[in-house]
Amino acid sequence: MPHHPSPIDHTHLDNFTGGDKALQDEVIDIFIKNAPNYFAALETSSPQDWRTALHRLKGAARSIGAKPLALLAQTAEKAEPKDYEAHRCALRQEIARLKSTIAR
Repeated sequence: MPHHPSPIDHTHLDNFTGGDKALQDEVIDIFIKNAPNYFAALETSSPQDWRTALHRLKGAARSIGAKPLALLAQTAEKAEPKDYEAHRCALRQEIARLKSTIAR
């Protein structure tokens, strides 16, 4: 069974927030609340819009230390339109895993 790293690099998040747990909760909450906006752009986008939305998602994910999600977004940025749905599915699964981890 493959090893899946934690959806969030807590060391990065600690450094980003100065170890402030309330701020960590806030930035993660903002990210989760904005996630549907990224997916809305991915549902009806042109190839350029696709890349732009993924570039934004990648940056937002990196900022909170969501490295696996950022890597998926980076890979999807280079995808062909015929592969968009598979990438959307993988991104949704990683967002769900991130939410599940946060809820614990």
